[in-house]
Amino acid sequence: MIAVEGNCDPRFEPLRDAFRANFAERGELGAAVCVMINGRIVADLYGGWADQEHGRRWRPDTLVNVFSVGRGLIAACTARLASASSSPSPNGPSGPAGRRSATSARAVRSASPTPAAALPSAT
Repeated sequence: MIAVEGNCDPRFEPLRDAFRANFAERGELGAAVCVMINGRIVADLYGGWADQEHGRRWRPDTLVNVFSVGRGLIAACTARLASASSSPSPNGPSGPAGRRSATSARAVRSASPTPAAALPSAT
């Protein structure tokens, strides 16, 4: 059984249970989740392994690649902005002259640059 560590407000015990189930029932290797409400951390959980060989435990400061993780959040924010906006353009305002702006539509369809950093390989 994978140990789930960290802090969790009692109101969010179902989150801890679902997080634990990811390891027990869905084969999760290692993960972390942090939930903030009104600037207050209500859940900060982590557990599992940081490598396939089960040699390094997942820690609160474990670094991971986050390629494409933001697309779901961008889509949700775009939907929220679209429902609250009176802007006639689905792409938002245009960028500086001569430059392509990173509009919500471009971000959702992956045409917007995604920042990433390569870590040196252990040799």
